Order: sequence, then structure tokens, then C-alpha cells
Amino acid sequence: MGRKDEEKTGRLPLIRCYCGAEILVLPSLERMNEAIENHVKKHKRRLKAKCDKEVEAQLIREFLSAQVFERITEIR
Repeated sequence: MGRKDEEKTGRLPLIRCYCGAEILVLPSLERMNEAIENHVKKHKRRLKAKCDKEVEAQLIREFLSAQVFERITEIR
């Protein structure tokens, strides 16, 4: 859904994790990073092996960050 679609429907820009969670795209890069890291922490708590946690965390960060950049280009 692009910016025009969001304006028509009144929907806020969101990114979605592969787990289904939705995260609001925030105008501050610092706050957006905090939101992503908070979500990553939730995933890390579910895993037992440390190496699995770090791999999973990095994959989620990259997946969500890519979506943020896509959304920013749609908004501008």
C-alpha cells in the first residue's frame, strides 16, 4: 500500500515482521531503531541457543530495516 492509498484509507505506514507483528513507521530514525530492537528482543527470548539468537536477530533487523527504507521512499 503506497502513500496515496494510505491517505485515502487513513492508514498509518506499517512494516510487518514475518511473525505477523506490525510496527508503525516512525519519523525519527532513532525511535524506529528502538522499535525494531524491541521487536528483535521478543524473538531472541523464544530461542535457546545463543548462535541461533544472533542469526535470527540479524535476519529480523535486515528484514524490517529494508521495509523501513521502502516505506520511506513511498512516503516522500
